[in-house]
Amino acid sequence: MVPGETVIEMLKKGMKDRGWNKKVFILDGYPRNQSNIEFWKDIMKNDVEEMGAIYLNVSVENMKSRVLNRGEGRSDDNE
Repeated sequence: MVPGETVIEMLKKGMKDRGWNKKVFILDGYPRNQSNIEFWKDIMKNDVEEMGAIYLNVSVENMKSRVLNRGEGRSDDNE
């Protein structure tokens, strides 16, 4: 696993490289847990304005079906 601080610094660099203060960014799949949120708030609190979050409420069966049938062949596409 990559440390939380490293993930945030990578995200920050990517955002800066793409026009930091001129754009709105959507971070798909991030944060994944409370620890990610805490690192984000600690490191980015003075650099970005958080506008909101999108929460998708999907059943476990639907999520399993999507992951197992997406056809990417990833090693984590299993039950």
